[in-house]
Amino acid sequence: MKKFIIALVCLLLVGLGAYWFFHRDTDRARDVVPEDATSAIMFQPAEFIEGLGLDLHDILKLASSYGDLDGAIDLTKPVYAFTSEKGLSGISLNVKDAKKLLESASSFGFANEQKEGLNWVANDNTIACFDEDKLLILNAPVTEQNALRSEMEKLMSQSRQDVPALSDMKQDGFLRLNTTLDKLPQDVNFNLPANVKLSDVRLNAALGIGKKDITLSASLQSPEPLMANVMQPIKGNLSGMGPSAPVFWLCTSMKGENLLELLRSQPQLRTALLGLNMAVDVDMMLKAIDGDISIVVPKLDLKNPDVLLMATLSNTEFLGNADDWDNVTKISPSDFIAAYEGTQTYFGVKNGLLYVATSQQMASQAALQTVGAMDIPSGKFLYASLNAGQIIKSYPGLTMMLSVMPQVRDAVEAIDGVTISADAQQNFELSLKTKKPVKDIISNLVKLLTGK
Repeated sequence: MKKFIIALVCLLLVGLGAYWFFHRDTDRARDVVPEDATSAIMFQPAEFIEGLGLDLHDILKLASSYGDLDGAIDLTKPVYAFTSEKGLSGISLNVKDAKKLLESASSFGFANEQKEGLNWVANDNTIACFDEDKLLILNAPVTEQNALRSEMEKLMSQSRQDVPALSDMKQDGFLRLNTTLDKLPQDVNFNLPANVKLSDVRLNAALGIGKKDITLSASLQSPEPLMANVMQPIKGNLSGMGPSAPVFWLCTSMKGENLLELLRSQPQLRTALLGLNMAVDVDMMLKAIDGDISIVVPKLDLKNPDVLLMATLSNTEFLGNADDWDNVTKISPSDFIAAYEGTQTYFGVKNGLLYVATSQQMASQAALQTVGAMDIPSGKFLYASLNAGQIIKSYPGLTMMLSVMPQVRDAVEAIDGVTISADAQQNFELSLKTKKPVKDIISNLVKLLTGK
């Protein structure tokens, strides 16, 4: 019995050891990310390559100039980029072969040395260190590199830390980002309320590849709601209305008071509203809106663009002042033509809906149910669609060019459209839809690039 118990314990220990070996977390680059990271990016090369229907061999055909770097870095594991409260800005990667990595760094002109188990390499703007498992790269000029060594040694030797910038990544995708808005490029503009700072708003975003879509999802977190009471869930009562197969269609839902405040917050629109109110009770008209709002562009025509706006009304009291409007021609008790700065606009009320159109043809289509018109999903706060195929067909020169490049033509023609939606006021999703599987499209393009 005693021998049996000893044998059972040994068997259990062997089983636990095997389980640990095969299930242990070998993503050592994650261990290097500083706990105080304020922004973080996680890129998963393997998931990206698989989503495109490629393999590592295909990628190396397109990146042959990087020598043995592919054999030195483990591309089956994530790559991390970060900035920290201490001002560190860097990247961490998993090492596949430290010897090859050192040889590759030397071939790129990096000075190198070994010290206390770490390999150090540097050039004028970068310093890096690595061991058998992980590589840490920091951006730093030569004058600052020596001062960073002790901090880099701490990061290389630390155990795994709880890094909120990583653990708070909510979206799924091969590329994930968690950052405050002040860390984004300065040319990225955000129209935030006056009492909200960029550093107080956090962006959580991810880019993923599906079977027939490439989708960017994003969520904003802030101490104060950024769009409180501006939008409300779409009811869907404008679905099917207007022209069929438009090049652009947007729908949202809000109260007129909020819409008017939003328009007035933009200087150019505020000026335009002041001018329009001299002729028509635009403010009163906008305040009467309560519910779904739809904007439709039927076709791409940059010279003579047509636009149709429709909105649900809570009342039509603004029509009571129609006889006092300047430069307005009354077609019927509820249909009008307004002249403003040399252009004519058709507007009025049909079936309890406000319509504003740039042409008489569009005005006649207002509130008429048309076969093939878009269905607007109810429950969302925002939904928009761009017909990419119509845009491509609008440029004869592009069509001619694609005719001599069949792989590119097939890829372009496989683009179904682009949609933007929001299932909450601060959660957005941008998706490129394709008619064919993404893997098939990419496979044809790779054949073009590799000549096979």
